[in-house]
Amino acid sequence: MHWMIENYFSGPDKDNVSDDIVEALMKNVIRSLCAAIRKIIPQEAI
Repeated sequence: MHWMIENYFSGPDKDNVSDDIVEALMKNVIRSLCAAIRKIIPQEAI
């Protein structure tokens, strides 16, 4: 995920397609990790 964040914060200040793609990928990774953690650790244990 480091390469995604580095690309997102560097480069030109104007909007471009790669920034939108990186943002969508980061959101998807975070959402997927949260779902995986919920399956591994039951809510009662938290």
